Amino acid sequence: YALIALGLALAVYIAFKWWDRMRFFKALRMARLPVPELRRMMDEGHDPLVVDVRSASARSLDPRRIPGAVAVDIEKIDEHLSGLPPDRDIILYCA
Repeated sequence: YALIALGLALAVYIAFKWWDRMRFFKALRMARLPVPELRRMMDEGHDPLVVDVRSASARSLDPRRIPGAVAVDIEKIDEHLSGLPPDRDIILYCA
């Protein structure tokens, strides 16, 4: 009975972790901001902070930038996190 209980506990744990991961991915998909929405925010004066976390090579291949975006290498993002203002919406822009 102990092995059955242990197996059942393991199955419940795995099911919970799967459900939690699916919920996380769903939230991640919802957290994306379409370009027109960003434009609307900027036009309405919400002044979001746009952080361009594309690699240097990606930025050189496509040099277009969102006006006012701050370029930060993704490898060094930890160094810049403390300097981000807590009172503004922060939008990460990647490739």
